[in-house]
Amino acid sequence: MASESEAETGEQETADGDVLADEIQDSERDKAPLEPRRSGSSTAGQFSSTGYHDEAFLARLDPDVPASSTEVMGSPLQREWKKAIEAELESIKTNETWKIVELPKSRTPIKCRWVSRIKRGAGGEIIRYKGRVVAKGFTQRYRIDYLETYTTVVKLTSLRILFAIAAARNYKIDQTDIKTAYMLGTLDEEIYMEIPEAVDVKEGVGGAKGQKVCILLKGLYGLKQSGRIWNKEWDRYLVGKCRFKRSMEDYAVYFKGEKEEPCWALIWVDNVLWIGPRGKVDEAKASLGKYFPVTDLGNAHFFLCIEIKRTPGTIALNQVAYTKKILERFQQANSHPVSTPMNPGTRLLDTAEPLDDESTYPSIIGSLMYLMLCTRPDIAYAVGALSKFSSNPKKSHMLAACHLLRYVNKTASLSFHFELFQNTTTLCPVLYTDTDWAGDQETRRSTGAYVCMLTDATMSSKSAVSWSSKKQQTIALSSTKAEYMVLTQAAKQAIWVTRFMTELSASSMEETPKGTTLYADN
Repeated sequence: MASESEAETGEQETADGDVLADEIQDSERDKAPLEPRRSGSSTAGQFSSTGYHDEAFLARLDPDVPASSTEVMGSPLQREWKKAIEAELESIKTNETWKIVELPKSRTPIKCRWVSRIKRGAGGEIIRYKGRVVAKGFTQRYRIDYLETYTTVVKLTSLRILFAIAAARNYKIDQTDIKTAYMLGTLDEEIYMEIPEAVDVKEGVGGAKGQKVCILLKGLYGLKQSGRIWNKEWDRYLVGKCRFKRSMEDYAVYFKGEKEEPCWALIWVDNVLWIGPRGKVDEAKASLGKYFPVTDLGNAHFFLCIEIKRTPGTIALNQVAYTKKILERFQQANSHPVSTPMNPGTRLLDTAEPLDDESTYPSIIGSLMYLMLCTRPDIAYAVGALSKFSSNPKKSHMLAACHLLRYVNKTASLSFHFELFQNTTTLCPVLYTDTDWAGDQETRRSTGAYVCMLTDATMSSKSAVSWSSKKQQTIALSSTKAEYMVLTQAAKQAIWVTRFMTELSASSMEETPKGTTLYADN
């Protein structure tokens, strides 16, 4: 089932659709288009696929991106791609990422390849062309080529809480991109890699005998530990040199400043959001530029496939571009829209008729789950109900998934709003819970849900910052017990939100939350 706390933890190695290492294992893929189903057809909303494989992000479907270095040379955008490759090689040289040596007899070098990407904005416009030398990290051996790999990214709940505060205080939200971030951290392991294409090795370099390889001195995209060593380098800079403090509740959130002028930094791999008064934000960005190669993107407009729109006292988030790509990918852009995420009375059973091709269903659920976790709490129940069949989907499950896509098609332009509070110094979390009873007709387990909202003392304005819809782990013998079980899950989230906001109050005008209210419908 969909659970934000589960989905937001774990390792995250790429951002903004920059799928690098994973793509190497899946580079040979059939791109034959699917036939779209028209709304007037008796099979509206259905489709079949034998060509698509699981893909981590929709950016892989960009038709303008060459799949190999050979395609780069034949591309009509050859000049732009060559500039991107030259810029990457210059960054590697500047950072002293590797040096050419002779391969020791007892070692086997890992392979690598060039990966091309187009970074686009919220409207699909091209921001820049990117070329990356990517190590084939899946060939690394544990305890020989790497040890720890875990790295942190900001929780989406933390992001929304700080957006709500920014809307209430009219704080600025700026974005910075760290250039070649993974190549800034120093490796502890001794790793050898084959020399990439387009790298000229002068005669006599690295010795006169044996195979010439690169010994990696810094991190590289695709290595299993690259995200971790970059995060350590970032933490060493921000905490050690800039005197920021790292949040103990979310290790990807850093804060600094007095109560009148706080500044927060939120990191997602190589993308940084700065939140605070204009002077503090500009000061922090200028300091960052002295230590790391950065691109200052100014006011944040597009972050993690989320478009950010500011008006006085309001922040609106939407994922129109991401939703459009989902619908196009799964041939639902021209489908007949519907008004509900699921048909009333839908029965989702494991005993339904088998699905001929099961490869597409998990991709649909994964794409919709990210949409739900970011900005769409209205589809949380439907995504959660459908996700438990990802390993063994049936035809009825696919029909329900297509119905959900048609609902998303109708509501693609919906935005998630954070508005100005009347009392801007006292923000408190309030949670609302509800559950069915024995709603799962096969296991008789209940599904519980909650939404956590920030509100002021008057409770006249509310902003949702967290939500969840999840099947309970045990069978409830009564509706009252089912309500208590979902209240337990909501209380856990309330404790974390309260701790996080208490921590924020130490660096801002926020008053420490006096208490948290939970409402149950029993």
